Amino acid sequence: MVRVQVLTGDAARAPHLPGGAQFAPAAPSASVDVQPLGVFAYPAGLMVITGDEFASLRATLAAGRRPANWPPELAGIGAAYDGRLDEATELLTARARMTDHPLDWCNLATIAPERVNLDALLARIDPRWHSHAQLVLAHLGRGEVPDPDPAAPPEVRALILAAQAGYAEAPERRRELLDAAIIEAFDAPALRALCLAAGAEALRELGRAPEAITDLREALRLLADADLPTARAELHLALGQVLHEHTVDTGTAMNDAAAEFQSCLQVVDPDDAPLVWAAAHRDLAAVYLTMPLTSASDQLRVAVATQSLRKALAVYTRDEHPEQWAATSVNLANALVYAPSAHQEQNLMEAVQLYADVLAERDPARDPAGYARVLANQGNALAHLGMFPEATAALHEARFLFEDLGADEMVRSVRGVLDEIARARTRNAPDPGDLDVGDLDSGEADDGQP
Repeated sequence: MVRVQVLTGDAARAPHLPGGAQFAPAAPSASVDVQPLGVFAYPAGLMVITGDEFASLRATLAAGRRPANWPPELAGIGAAYDGRLDEATELLTARARMTDHPLDWCNLATIAPERVNLDALLARIDPRWHSHAQLVLAHLGRGEVPDPDPAAPPEVRALILAAQAGYAEAPERRRELLDAAIIEAFDAPALRALCLAAGAEALRELGRAPEAITDLREALRLLADADLPTARAELHLALGQVLHEHTVDTGTAMNDAAAEFQSCLQVVDPDDAPLVWAAAHRDLAAVYLTMPLTSASDQLRVAVATQSLRKALAVYTRDEHPEQWAATSVNLANALVYAPSAHQEQNLMEAVQLYADVLAERDPARDPAGYARVLANQGNALAHLGMFPEATAALHEARFLFEDLGADEMVRSVRGVLDEIARARTRNAPDPGDLDVGDLDSGEADDGQP
C-alpha cells in the first residue's frame, strides 16, 4: 500500500529513535493559533512561523491551504513551500542574521544546517521549542527523536508522536502513538488528517477494517478543501484498498472501492505522483476484473481494466520497479486470456509474451510457487492458441514444481488441462478456441516477486 506519512520529503533522513517511551496525551486545546507543522513536504513542514500578525496565515497553512501571497517578512519560508530551496536558503539566512531569533535559525537549520551553530541553537531556544529543535536535528540525522514535552505546543507533540510511530515496528504500538498524536492535533486539521491516515494503516494491519474506513473518511473530510492533492489521492487509494479487501467484513460493495480509485485518479496525475497514479490504475483494474460478468455491457468494464493495467505498466518498468512490473504484467496477461474479445487470438499472443517476459526475470529456486503459477497460465494460453507441444511442455514443468511443493489442487488443475490437450490432439482439435482448458488463475493478484 502507498502510505500517507508524516515527515516525508525527498531530503528526509531517518531519525534514531529512543525505545519504548510512554506518553499520556493532553486534553484538546481551545487555542485556534496553531503552527502548520507536518503538513507540507519537508523542509517547509518543519518551519515555524512566528509573529501574532501571522495567525491567520498559520491557520490557513494548518488547514492544508496555501496563501495567495506571502508577506515580505516570510519570503524565505514561502520560497521553501514553493520548492525554491536555493532561494529559500539565502532568504532564511538573511532573516536569521537580521533577527538573531532562535526559531529563525531553526528554520534555516531545516534546509542548511551547515550555516547554523546547532549547539548554540539548542542552548538558546525557548524551552517550549526545545523538543522541536531536537526533532529538526533528528530529521537531519544528527540526534534522536525526543520524547514529547508537555511544555511544547500541541502540534509539536503531535509531530513527535507521529515521527515515533513511523519507526515503531508493531502496529499496536504505532496505533497507540498515533492515537495520542490525533488528540494533540485537535486544532491542526491537516496534521490531524495525516495522523488519522497513518493510524488507519495500523488498524488495517490489526484487522480492524471498519475503524480504518471510518478514520480514512474523516481524514478525507478534513482535507476536502486542502491544497494537498497527493495526500488526498493517497487517502482515496488507501480507502479503496481497505474497501476492496474487506467487502464481506464491512458490507460494502465493489463499486465503493472502484469509486475511491476513480477519485484518486481525478486528483493526481502521473507527473506529480506516478506511483500513486499507477497503483490506483492497478487496483481499479483488480476491482473491475473481480466483478462478475453478468451482461454484455460488463465487457466495457473489462476493457477499462486492461487499459488501466497498461497505464500502470507505463510507470512500473522492469528496471525501476521490477516487483510491481511483474505483478501487473501477469495480471494484464490473465485479463487478456479470460476477457471476452473479438480479438482473442491477438490477446492470447500478447498474454503468452507477457508471461514469457516475467518468467525470464523470475528464479524458480527462489519462488517456485510463483514461477509455477505463471508457467501454468502461460501453458493455458498456449493451449487456447492450439500450440499444444509448447503448452504441454510448460504445463509439465509447472506440474513438477507444484508436486514438489505439495500443491495438490494446482497439480489436479494442471493435469486436467493436460488431459484436455491430449483428448483434443487425439481428435485433431478442429478449433482450439473450443478447447476447455479450465482456469488456472488463482483469482488473486500476482504477488510480483521476480
